[in-house]
Amino acid sequence: MSVQNNGESARGVVGEQKPIATYEPNITAVLCVDPYNDFLSEGGKLWPWVKDIAHEVNLLDNLRNIVRTARESNISIFHVPHHRMEPGDYENWKYPSLSTSGIKEPGLCQRLLGRYVP
Repeated sequence: MSVQNNGESARGVVGEQKPIATYEPNITAVLCVDPYNDFLSEGGKLWPWVKDIAHEVNLLDNLRNIVRTARESNISIFHVPHHRMEPGDYENWKYPSLSTSGIKEPGLCQRLLGRYVP
């Protein structure tokens, strides 16, 4: 896989060359960690919290581009949940963070963008 510059550098200065990265498909993979619908889709429960920044950084199109380019380059893609939430996971936490406090709702972050088979 090569990264083309399309006339812009990493800093956005036209005329500068981006380095071209080459990856060997037999020793390279793309890991999509926690691609939950609740974060990444219009109907997701957390979408209202992330949609502004997702639109600002063109998140979904960038993710689609990464996956498409990896597939075209015969690079493996793995969808990886870092934790499969179970009922009661956060009930006895002494010091929950704001994010863990906000995901106690049943069903939240349970649905993946793709089918997950452990």
